[in-house]
Amino acid sequence: RQKDRQKDRQKDRQKDRQKDRQKDRQKDRQKDRQKDRQKDRQKDRQKDRQKDRQKDRQKDRQKDRQKDRQKDRQKDRQKDRQKDRQKDRQKDRQKDRQKDRQKDRQKDRQKDRQKDRQKDRQKDRQKDRQKDRQKDRQKDRQKDRQKDRQKDRQKDRQKDRQKDRQKDRQKDRQKDRQKDRQKDRQKDRQKDRQKDRQKDRQKDRQKDRQKDRQKDRQ
Repeated sequence: RQKDRQKDRQKDRQKDRQKDRQKDRQKDRQKDRQKDRQKDRQKDRQKDRQKDRQKDRQKDRQKDRQKDRQKDRQKDRQKDRQKDRQKDRQKDRQKDRQKDRQKDRQKDRQKDRQKDRQKDRQKDRQKDRQKDRQKDRQKDRQKDRQKDRQKDRQKDRQKDRQKDRQKDRQKDRQKDRQKDRQKDRQKDRQKDRQKDRQKDRQKDRQKDRQKDRQKDRQ
């Protein structure tokens, strides 16, 4: 019996040892799993950090590109402004040149006119001399003078008629203006009357409303 007991004890001890070993193995596995999880988390964090860095870099690049584009646009605008200024200057120069040319042409025309006048005066002088020399033409001149006087009288009569006509026209215009003013006044009076009627109607309506309200309150 003692031997059997001893054997049983030994067996129990062996079983206990086996159980302890199994537990230890389980603990070791759990620790390994925990370590693996930690490593995985660390890796995930690293990846996330890398991604964040990449995103930040991309954002920085985008910002830099935007800045470069803005700068390019500003430069283009400046160039366009410069071109516009140059064009305006060119136009102003062209205008000044045209004005100078016009002035020169005017001066040339004035000179030509003066020359023509001088020539005409010379011719007139020559004619006058010829007339002075030709005494026989005095009679014709007298006749011509008479005719000229008659023409002048006719012209004076025509001018007087024209003046009378102008006066008549002015009077007619004045009359028309007076009529127009009278019409405008009549229209203004009609408008004022209409406004007064509208106001009276509004007042009557207001009074009627007040009365209705008073009745409703009572």
